[in-house]
Amino acid sequence: MKFTKMQGIGNDYVYVNGFEEHIDDPSALAAAVSDRHFGIGSDGLILINPSRMADFEMEMYNADGSRGKMCGNGIRCVGKYVYDHGMTDRTVITVETLAGIKTLQLFPENGKVRKVRVNMGRPELKPDLILLDANKDIIINRYKFTRRVHPLVLSNTASTLDEAFEIEKSILKKFKKDAIVIDTTTLSTKNLKAILDKRLNFDDFENLAITFESFGFKNGVPDDADMVLDVRVLDNPFYVAELKDLTGNDAPVRDFVLNSKLTKRYLKKTVDLLDLMFKSYDNEEKRHLTICVGCTGGQHRSVTIANYLYEHYKEKYLCYIAHREQEK
Repeated sequence: MKFTKMQGIGNDYVYVNGFEEHIDDPSALAAAVSDRHFGIGSDGLILINPSRMADFEMEMYNADGSRGKMCGNGIRCVGKYVYDHGMTDRTVITVETLAGIKTLQLFPENGKVRKVRVNMGRPELKPDLILLDANKDIIINRYKFTRRVHPLVLSNTASTLDEAFEIEKSILKKFKKDAIVIDTTTLSTKNLKAILDKRLNFDDFENLAITFESFGFKNGVPDDADMVLDVRVLDNPFYVAELKDLTGNDAPVRDFVLNSKLTKRYLKKTVDLLDLMFKSYDNEEKRHLTICVGCTGGQHRSVTIANYLYEHYKEKYLCYIAHREQEK
């Protein structure tokens, strides 16, 4: 199978010419090629197909194999692909997507497209209005317990908490008919979260946010670390002449570290431990964890392993990546 990997502002996809190639199971192919460790590595797969409704069809699949409706950066690359490959000589084309037909304007220079503009249409925002309610005694007791001042008292709209409650009740009355109203009188924080997760369709998502941060032990352990992984036991690229001046963000260093048998054993046991930890913390309603990965200087092994863990968990949790020594 012939393919092309392209990216637009960091959104990278694997593109296949559907005029020439036939894919039996594009969903499975998308999951396989998108894997950044054992595949090509991408945010998904895009097939460029014939269309009866437009000049071309963009058949898009996410990295997990599910169908994607639309991606602005992805479709701009479609425009460049079809022009640069001689599939069209027009500078205004239409592309069929699951989100409708999109119009692209191509800006070629010396026979190659340098810029693509796409009309994404008006954004469709349909927010839900959620009001949290409780009986008067409970609300007043909550304010007293937390020692907080009601906003209407702060703004001098009301002089007492009791008066503020009545004014707030009258203000919100007109919104209740169009809102989702949740009575929190007898709800615990955990039960309220469960109701909100269900209402907002968050049931299938883990709510734990995780920061993976690399660092060098020679400069001390980060103060905000919830857990520290010491990777100084792994083979050190610093002592390989051609790798010394590179970092774990460079492919030669990454391959050197990850291809080691010791690293593979280390990662297997580490991932098993983190899987247990993350699930347990999520069940206990902990919202954020900082996992710090340290080597001697914070340039090679720690950067590689932090990047690996970020890529491994980013589809399941809200993940962040930071490299302390490279940000100084």
